[in-house]
Amino acid sequence: MADQKRKLEIAQRRTQALRMRIAGVSPTLIAERLGCNSPQAASGDITAALKRAAKAKCRRPTPA
Repeated sequence: MADQKRKLEIAQRRTQALRMRIAGVSPTLIAERLGCNSPQAASGDITAALKRAAKAKCRRPTPA
């Protein structure tokens, strides 16, 4: 159960980081606001969120 909770927390943080970056917030400020260790960690979260979104889009069936 703790593992699932941790995965959910990570997914939520990554989604928030991506939303903030799309809004124009710098990785440095994202890291500060979300409690990441560094701007590089925030950038990693953004990249992971983008990859997850791309995979989800590829899995969706194309409407006919």
